[in-house]
Amino acid sequence: MRPTAARDLLGAAAVGGLVALAVVLARRGASGLPRLPTSVDIGTGVLALVELLGARAVRRRRLGHGHPLDPLVAARVAAGARASSLVAALLVGVWAVLLVDRLTRLGRLSAAGRDAAVAGVGAATAIMLTAAALRLERSLRLRD
Repeated sequence: MRPTAARDLLGAAAVGGLVALAVVLARRGASGLPRLPTSVDIGTGVLALVELLGARAVRRRRLGHGHPLDPLVAARVAAGARASSLVAALLVGVWAVLLVDRLTRLGRLSAAGRDAAVAGVGAATAIMLTAAALRLERSLRLRD
């Protein structure tokens, strides 16, 4: 399996952004907007922390501290890290579009300020998850 490329992450972010943009444009005529959930931000942040801790543990085991890492476990962790980075990049695109949408509605919609904050935190935690997943993936690489 090849390492996650930047173009893959940018493509996932673009797809997420386009889907979110389509939903936002389709709901422009609706009388109100649903509130953005904060639970996604919390879950994404916790997952980013778990992946960072996992990267640290994997690196320590690769350097000879503790039991050696089973190759099958390493392959599963690598696949999970790659999937996390792609989903997180998709979320970055979604949150970015929602953030711009809510910022443009600040004066006209009472919940826009809260939703803009939620979207900003969501984008930040999605970026953190992308970075943590890439770090975890990198910690599994063997030196060339």
